[in-house]
Amino acid sequence: MPESNQTSAVIATRPANRTLRTVIIIFGLLFLAVASELGYYFYTTYKTNLAKKGLEETAAPAADGTVLQVEKALTFAQGLNTNRGDFYKEATIRSVLEGKVVEIEKKDAIVGSVKYEYSVFLTNKTGITTKWYISQGEIDGAKIFLLSPSGNKQPIGFGDIKPGDYITASETIDLLDPKPEYDVTLTVTRGQ
Repeated sequence: MPESNQTSAVIATRPANRTLRTVIIIFGLLFLAVASELGYYFYTTYKTNLAKKGLEETAAPAADGTVLQVEKALTFAQGLNTNRGDFYKEATIRSVLEGKVVEIEKKDAIVGSVKYEYSVFLTNKTGITTKWYISQGEIDGAKIFLLSPSGNKQPIGFGDIKPGDYITASETIDLLDPKPEYDVTLTVTRGQ
């Protein structure tokens, strides 16, 4: 067979491959950006729904039908956040919690941005138990009294409170005070 002089033409595909590779990288980065944005959106939605669910769980009605209106406090706090603080002469929240001490546990817990060293388990007259946190700073600044049957108040220490004592805890939160602790007054009654 006679040999033929064949010339082969080499088609340069490099620019096409380089362009295709660049397009794939751009779409890949775009896909990652969209996926991360969607992930962030779903994460924040889930976190918000979880926080609302937590509020709904804590707002269960009491035996007498009373429901703690947590939304009022949140709305109040949001209003404070949008106004200038230098206009406020006073901004406080006060709560009074009472119950029979079941147990006092010395165990660190972080709630929000505050570290609490003690958990006080209280039960009410209907037998429902709750956990009340108190920090060492709040204990150090607390006014703690033992109320005698005759109505006299005798100062005592936090370590003097025992399971079976009935306590009334009055907390005042000064929203203009930068310290994280609340002002606490504990009145302890024994034999109730």
